[in-house]
Amino acid sequence: MEHEEQRPQRRSRQPKQVRGSLIAFGGLLLLAILVFLIVKLVQGPPDVTAGMKRPAPAAVETLSPAPVTGHPAQEAGTEAPAASTDPVPSDTTGAATVDSTAPENTPSAPATTTPAKAEATQTITANSLPEQLLLPLTMAGSWLKTEDRLYFAQPAEGKRVPEVTVDLMCVGDNLMHSTVLKAGEKGDGTYDFHALYKYIKDEVQATDLACINQETIFINDPKEYTNYPIFGGPVDVGVAVADTGFDIITQATNHCYDKFSRGIRDTMAFWRQYPEICDVGIHDSAEDAEIIRVVECKGIRIAILNYTYGTNMGVPSDDWEIDFLDREKCAADIEKAKQISDIVLVFPHWGFENQFTPNAEQREWGQFFADQGVGAIIGCHPHSLQPMEILTGVNGNKVPVFWSMGNFISHMLGNQNMLGGMARLTIAKDRWGAYISATELVPTMCYGTEASGKWEFYGMRLSDYTDEMAANHYVEHTSVQEMWDLFHEIIGSDADSSVWSN
Repeated sequence: MEHEEQRPQRRSRQPKQVRGSLIAFGGLLLLAILVFLIVKLVQGPPDVTAGMKRPAPAAVETLSPAPVTGHPAQEAGTEAPAASTDPVPSDTTGAATVDSTAPENTPSAPATTTPAKAEATQTITANSLPEQLLLPLTMAGSWLKTEDRLYFAQPAEGKRVPEVTVDLMCVGDNLMHSTVLKAGEKGDGTYDFHALYKYIKDEVQATDLACINQETIFINDPKEYTNYPIFGGPVDVGVAVADTGFDIITQATNHCYDKFSRGIRDTMAFWRQYPEICDVGIHDSAEDAEIIRVVECKGIRIAILNYTYGTNMGVPSDDWEIDFLDREKCAADIEKAKQISDIVLVFPHWGFENQFTPNAEQREWGQFFADQGVGAIIGCHPHSLQPMEILTGVNGNKVPVFWSMGNFISHMLGNQNMLGGMARLTIAKDRWGAYISATELVPTMCYGTEASGKWEFYGMRLSDYTDEMAANHYVEHTSVQEMWDLFHEIIGSDADSSVWSN
């Protein structure tokens, strides 16, 4: 009987223990919510209006330089040699701001308009609850406050909803052959290359950030201006590039060491006159080589990394002068860049020349970068356009890769060298971080002619290229229809293969 009398006592104590545990758990939960609300109230709403075009690059955080190992040699037979005195160089690559005083025979630049950005969210009116009570619910979307009401930004079809976006455009190789230099001669020993970019200037200036691959090096001494296979050109090219409005200049190319360390020093000294421009890939000191370049635009911090597979004139004794593709160094750079930025973009100089598809090494490196968690990959070097693809990183992250942008300005000899690409990316940021929300591959065209008695070169969208221009182009098989056919042959017949949204 004693045993039976104690059972009710045990059952009566057990609910008390459960109730006590629930009360304790509830108290902790309320405390966590209270702390969360206090933090949010202190921080205040995010500022999504800050930022302006072409902010100065923030040189922050340091890296220990890593040894350069295993750089592949220049592919044999990719650029046919040509005598430096020949006005029409053999296989090579080149480019620069807009000049309203172009000569009469210069085709006038077409009027361009920038399409309005599409709405990325659906909005509904919030209820009358205080904003502080709505904050814990924002994991399902974003609450946006105006002067008189609060809106909830519902992700369309489950997609993330950006609080701010930055538009980035990237074009291919700016390759300065001797004939391109002649196009900039003014007759008094000086140069002006602004006309090369007259067809693209408005779009560059209307875009938040614009990037160009400066394939060839600058050199101060006019006696050292040279053509393929060892390039060197005037800093006036850089003046035109800067005046056109480019914000990011990638310089780690196979030609960046053509004038050895002096060319790197002259080029770096020139770009230091433009602190608002982010130049990457080469360095004139060990201290500079340790700096990760970060561009901040509209509150989004974008780390820019640029590497080359190798150089034509050997490797400098100070390996910090050039950023080479080296897995240990690249992994360390990316990890450091992640700590000081919202997103990391990589610009590799890789691949085989005059090929429309990436080779095995490009694919290995592309997967490596995707596995490291970069936001996007924009490649150059093959002097011909290659398609865009979406890679999946080891963590399931989607990474757009533009295998090759081809040439933007050059005097190469094949129609495949005249067709290039413009990578357009939308960099978005929400409460979870920054990401690439959309990409597009737009075909570009290099128009070269000597019809006026003087060489002229222009980089433009293929959509701005006309039959009249095609009739005067120095390269055969460059009609408007032939160039569009080539573009679709490279990217595939499906037009959607050049557009992607995340």
